[in-house]
Amino acid sequence: MLEGTELDQEGLKLQDNSIISLQSVNKTFGTKTVLEDLSIEIKEGKFYSLVGESGSGKTTTLRLMNGLERPTTGEVLYNGEALNYRNIIPVRRSMGYCLQGYTLFPHMNIEDNITIVARKAKWKKKQLKARLEEVMGLMNLDPGMYLSKTPNQLSGGQRQRVGIARAIFMNPSILLMDEPFGALDPITRNELQNAFIELQKKLELSVVLVTHDISEAFKMSHEVMLLNQGRLAQQGKPNNLLTKPASDYVFNFLKTNSPGHILKEVPVYSVLFSDLWIDRQEEAMWISEHIETKEERSFSTESELETFLREQGQKVRLLTDSNGKFLSARVFATGQVCEDTIEETRDLLTALQLLLKVDCGSLPVINQNQQIVGVFGQEAINVIG
Repeated sequence: MLEGTELDQEGLKLQDNSIISLQSVNKTFGTKTVLEDLSIEIKEGKFYSLVGESGSGKTTTLRLMNGLERPTTGEVLYNGEALNYRNIIPVRRSMGYCLQGYTLFPHMNIEDNITIVARKAKWKKKQLKARLEEVMGLMNLDPGMYLSKTPNQLSGGQRQRVGIARAIFMNPSILLMDEPFGALDPITRNELQNAFIELQKKLELSVVLVTHDISEAFKMSHEVMLLNQGRLAQQGKPNNLLTKPASDYVFNFLKTNSPGHILKEVPVYSVLFSDLWIDRQEEAMWISEHIETKEERSFSTESELETFLREQGQKVRLLTDSNGKFLSARVFATGQVCEDTIEETRDLLTALQLLLKVDCGSLPVINQNQQIVGVFGQEAINVIG
């Protein structure tokens, strides 16, 4: 994001992989302005969180995306076309909607709760049964154990799993969630968050989550959208909001909700830096490949590569095998070789303890396949200190 401004939205363009776009949207209720000149873009397969203080316009934004509210001025685009409010039901059926408090019908059993929209859409019994078994499996719920029960026979976590199963039943192009984990106890909430993160990755779901919990937003999102009195204060990756706040408001909001107070709750992947160079040795040729731009250059010797990287101002050099798995890393600032790594799902407290112990300045961050996904270092310490 741009520094020193509340927000610069010039040049916002609708990309080919956009699911929903709000363009210069204003929303008023009577004399009260709830949203002002709001422009945001939701891309396919990404997880976004809407955060902000109470009354900042989070839920209204979500309702606009679903067509439950109409903008006073401006446009809401869905798959590149303006919402047709005269024929909005098919649009809503193509979206999943999951609310806090489960919102299950108490007089219906779990099977009827999950399939209610599909039955109204006249799905055939064979199709219903196959999809029901599929979504129950995705939510780790045994059909034989749960389908005949009523919501009051389930725990809070089980009811929320059923709510999510209902929201994804119609194979939605996007899932809209309004504080779905807010009513759960901390242990159940953490378990369900982790399960949903894996589900989002597996299904490559497009998700917009409304939450007041900044740690939840950082844990679950590719990007965070921070609203302030109906305006978009800043949108970007969690680490960008932390290191490059666009205004005093963003800085103070994040400081008030500082991850420094919740080190055990925030995972490393929410504050890692992916702007680094990966080196691979293949057939005695050194290849430097940038993660974001995918630029490639070949070097005949290791020293030639090191010179190039120093000229680019890179502090960390990571050496991987041909599959991208970590071999070693060198921190140019100290000249030390760092053989340690940190898993992206570990908490910040563990990462900080390891970083101080190895005294390398930066740690390569790896995923479950031992592949490098970023770096954790001094920048993170400056942010959460």
